[in-house]
Amino acid sequence: MSKKRLVLESIVFGMLIFFAYILFTVIQGQILTANFVHEVINNYAQQENLPSKISFGVTERFNTWIYVSGCVLLSVLYGTIRWILTTSRKSHK
Repeated sequence: MSKKRLVLESIVFGMLIFFAYILFTVIQGQILTANFVHEVINNYAQQENLPSKISFGVTERFNTWIYVSGCVLLSVLYGTIRWILTTSRKSHK
């Protein structure tokens, strides 16, 4: 097996796992949204005085570095395992 094929295969494997994870979270979010039942009557039965000032909090952002580093780590791990298995098979022959 050539190094070029191993690198390409590792990158494709990492990207497939990455896209499968993203697809899983999107489908999970759609299912949770479709099954959510908002209890309007119970929530608005107890009204409280709302503050007249608006406060802003921290919103969660899509952190790209976490996903990119995970994808690279998976690719390196897969490539290393595949390389070890390939070289050990060649040495036993």
